[in-house]
Amino acid sequence: MEEMDNSSQHFYCNICKKTISKGAFMYSKDKFGKALCLEHQKEHNKDQKTTMKLDEHTKRIQEMVKSIHKDELQKHEVELTDIKDWINSDIVTWKKALNSNKNEEYIVSSKTSDEPEDE
Repeated sequence: MEEMDNSSQHFYCNICKKTISKGAFMYSKDKFGKALCLEHQKEHNKDQKTTMKLDEHTKRIQEMVKSIHKDELQKHEVELTDIKDWINSDIVTWKKALNSNKNEEYIVSSKTSDEPEDE
């Protein structure tokens, strides 16, 4: 088996196509998943930091909106109206449905495929 001559290998930035060293290539591939020159590595780092800051701000705004409107949030009431709903739901949903209207009975009915649907 022939050995490859490493001196003939050339590495390039995926964005600007500048020649980069093997070290820069290996570091960039490991850290960013693609070959980038030092300039584009810096840009990529800056973009990542900006995205992280935006994510943090978005989370803070979401939490603030939730806290302001916490009294307006409505609880989702579970309604299982036909046999298919009951069969397809999990135990937790069954418990929620049964406990949400303790004073009412649940009437579960099933329709066959040849029965007309109520309009």
